Amino acid sequence: MKKIALIAASLLLVFASVAVLAQDYKVVPLGVPGTLWEDFEVGVHGGTIRSSMISNPRTFNPIMVRDTASGWLDDRMQEALILRNPHTGVHEPYLAKAFEIAEDGLSITVHLRRGLKWSDGEPFTAADVMFTWVDLWLNEDVEARRELWTLPDGMLPTFEQIDDYTVVVHFTTIFRPAVGFVTGAQILPRHRLWEYVAKLNPALEGVCQFNTAWGIDVDPAAMAGMGAFILEHFITDMEIRLVRNPHFWQFDAAGNRLPYLDAAVVHIVESIDVSLLRFLNGEIDTYGARPEDLAILKAEGPLRGFETVISDVTGWGTAFFAFNQDVPEDENLRGLFRDLRFRQAVAHSIDLDTIIEGIYMGFARPQWSHVAIPSPFFMGDEHAIWFEYDLDKAASLLDEIGLFDTDGDGVREFPDGSPVTFVLITNAGHTIREQKCLILADDLARIGVDVVTSFIPFGALVGQLLGAEYQAVMIGLTGGMDAHGGRTVYHSTGSLHFWRFSAGGPDGRLPERFPVADPAEWNARVDELYDLGVGSFDEAEIMHYYHEMQIIIRENLPLMFTVSPLQMASAYDRIGNGLWETFEGIHTGTGLTAVTFAFRRDL
Repeated sequence: MKKIALIAASLLLVFASVAVLAQDYKVVPLGVPGTLWEDFEVGVHGGTIRSSMISNPRTFNPIMVRDTASGWLDDRMQEALILRNPHTGVHEPYLAKAFEIAEDGLSITVHLRRGLKWSDGEPFTAADVMFTWVDLWLNEDVEARRELWTLPDGMLPTFEQIDDYTVVVHFTTIFRPAVGFVTGAQILPRHRLWEYVAKLNPALEGVCQFNTAWGIDVDPAAMAGMGAFILEHFITDMEIRLVRNPHFWQFDAAGNRLPYLDAAVVHIVESIDVSLLRFLNGEIDTYGARPEDLAILKAEGPLRGFETVISDVTGWGTAFFAFNQDVPEDENLRGLFRDLRFRQAVAHSIDLDTIIEGIYMGFARPQWSHVAIPSPFFMGDEHAIWFEYDLDKAASLLDEIGLFDTDGDGVREFPDGSPVTFVLITNAGHTIREQKCLILADDLARIGVDVVTSFIPFGALVGQLLGAEYQAVMIGLTGGMDAHGGRTVYHSTGSLHFWRFSAGGPDGRLPERFPVADPAEWNARVDELYDLGVGSFDEAEIMHYYHEMQIIIRENLPLMFTVSPLQMASAYDRIGNGLWETFEGIHTGTGLTAVTFAFRRDL
């Protein structure tokens, strides 16, 4: 009883301390007992935090993001109305101060926080929300991934502005993930972007320029955001510098405006090995550790003043091999990659034990489903379909296809005599993915398949994927809590259906190359299950649909999954909340947007 009273009193003090600032600002109760933030410390303003990444961003436009680097930055510069708390699974107001879902489930009323400002000082209102939803996401001229908003009846939501701080989302049918995928979209500033939208700007003469707005050559002064940071500069292959948003709308329990940091600098490096060296030298402050680094990190941490922690659960991402079933100008490979027996042979050639023990030092779990292991929609390993490592079985499947080494050179041939060979790409500098490629290439060589590994810049890799120009790839997706997010990848018309864009035909990503829809037969049921999974609030019914989907996708192997690692992170002691925030950000997949980092001493 005393503990409850103490918590209540603490929270009362928290909210009283910021009441003078603005009624609708958000308080992050750092250090308040009984909250998720009780282990965090209240900080002081100042300092620059330094981290690294191995690829350049491709855009600063959130709607155009298709890569991890760009998404990581946008998450720090822009915000959404409502987000799911990764610890509790509950949707919480962010730019919104409250929301109500109608009793019939066909509308959501969102009340915005009042008095908030964009980073350039302009007021944030419902006009920005309506601009983002109606003029951008629902605008056919904008290359937005609208499939995540598509209702089971094929319609899209409609939107209504009640006043400057109230908006309503309407649905023609129940749409279970509405809060996560509609109100969870990042809101963009109308006053900075309207001029790029043809329907709003007659001077464009019908030619929409939004798809290329806020590219990597953008003048940071032309941007505005509601996130914790704003862009100061970007130097290709060198660094990104973000600085504190002076109008950020979150405060700590003591009434200090967040974030504490003056700036966040991201060094762009050649490889993860370089990141490790820079971390050990104290040139960067946080590091997403790899299992192979643990020995040196554990040994050097006490001497250099940093700590490394390991999660007991996996993250949200998936890692996999994939084959381009639309590979251009090679009918042999196209037919081979579409043959389920070939993909089964590859699945039987993936040595998960070697990957887990040799690459991850045992800190990983085998992955079989396209749904992230921590997700409530994950079926569980008790229902798994495994393709055990068995090169004899893999070789037998290749024999069944009719691929034999007729000339005795160790490489099988197609019936026309050409060798069975393909190029397997991944992003250069990502040593774990490179090692996976080499392990698979070695095992496939043992059964007569010649694999040429090619490690290329991440931007080039993404370009090949989205242009359907690659042959085979080792890559990963970040994933999320709700299985509906996979629609972009596994629905036949998904904008990231990169393993077979032709499935969507003219509705897919490359209509000029695929004028006729050509999906795999099994994909029709997956499409149907995605619609069924969002059309009900009945938990048992929903789980049935997503469980069936996991089985179908696994049986047909559009992607061949590898393992899901336990999450690790390192941070120097000089950073207040550094280890907590870095670890929690990696662990949850959403992060805390570096809002609560604080330097104990400025360097």
